[in-house]
Amino acid sequence: MRSYNIALWFIVSGCSQPAEHRAPPINHGETVPADSVTGPVCASVQSATAALAQARGSMEGDPRRAIADADVGISTLGEGYHDRAALELGRSQANRGELGPAAATLVGALEAGLAGHRRSLVSLHGRSDLVAIGRVVTLGPAPGFWSGHIPAYQEAHYEIERVIRGAEQLAQSTGSRTRSLTVHHAVVSNSITAERDQPRLSRAIFHPGAQLLFSAVRAEDGRWVSMNEDLGACSVEDPARRALRLCADAEVHLRGAQTLREQGQLLEAVAKLDEGIDLLGDSYLRNPHNPGLVDDSGMLLANGRATRDQGDLEGAFVDINQVLRGNISLCRQQWRNP
Repeated sequence: MRSYNIALWFIVSGCSQPAEHRAPPINHGETVPADSVTGPVCASVQSATAALAQARGSMEGDPRRAIADADVGISTLGEGYHDRAALELGRSQANRGELGPAAATLVGALEAGLAGHRRSLVSLHGRSDLVAIGRVVTLGPAPGFWSGHIPAYQEAHYEIERVIRGAEQLAQSTGSRTRSLTVHHAVVSNSITAERDQPRLSRAIFHPGAQLLFSAVRAEDGRWVSMNEDLGACSVEDPARRALRLCADAEVHLRGAQTLREQGQLLEAVAKLDEGIDLLGDSYLRNPHNPGLVDDSGMLLANGRATRDQGDLEGAFVDINQVLRGNISLCRQQWRNP
C-alpha cells in the first residue's frame, strides 16, 4: 500500500522534479537563511581540505606532489563536485609534462569544488526541518529498484547524538525521552549514498555504528525523509578512526567467510567476502598523507566475480578472499603509517 501511495503522489505532483525533491509533501517549519546554518562538516570535506593545504604548500617546489595531493582531495570529495572541464584540462596538462600549470588547474578545481560543496550543504540544511548527528543502528530492507518515476526509499534507523536544528519538531514526532529516529533515504543510481551496482544504500556509509551528519524534512504522513541523495547523509567521524574501524569490520567478514567455507557453505562464504569488500569500499585509498599507496586488485576482483557467475564457487572464493585480505592490509598500512 505504501508504494502505491508514493506512486500516486508522484504522478499527481509531476515527474519532472529533480531527485532531491522526490519526497512526499512537506510540512515546512521555520525558514532559516541558508548562510546562517552552521555546524559540523562531512569527514570527506575535512580530508579534502587537508589535501588542498598540502597541495598549496607543494605547488612551488614540488608540482608533481601538488598534483597528487590535489587528485586525492578531488577523489575524496567526489569528482561530481568539480568542474569536469577543469579536471580534464589539468590532467591533460600533467600528461604533457606541464606540471606547474597542471598543479595550478587542479588545485583551483579542488578549491572551487570545496566551496561549491559548502554552499550546497548550507543550502540543504537551511531547507531542512531537522539536521542532526546520529549513529546508524540498523537499515531497513533495500527497495530492490532505483528511484525514477517512482521514488525508492530505504530506511535508516538512527540513535540521535546531537541535534543541530529542529529539536522541537523532533521532540514532537518522537517524544522527548527517545533519541531513536527512522529516516527514509532516497536510493538513486550513481549517487554518493547508494551502492554503485545495486539499488540500496551504501554499506560503507550506512553500516551499523557509523556516525553520520544527516538532514531530513517532516512529510505530511509523519515520516522523516531525506531531501538529497548526495548530501543527505555523510560521515563526520575522524577519517583515520573510521577507516580503521572499517578495516576491523571487513576482517570480521573475512573470518566469517572462512568459517562458512569450512562448513561447506561456499555460496554464503563468497557473499560474505563480497559484503566485506563493499563495506571497506575504497576508504583505504583516501588518506591524503599517503597518496602513493595504490590498490591494483581490480582485475583479480573482476575475475573472481566472473568465476562466481560461472558457477565455480571455490575459484571465486580464492580470488575474492585474496582481494579482501589485500585490501584490509592496504587499509592498515594506509592509516596506521601516515
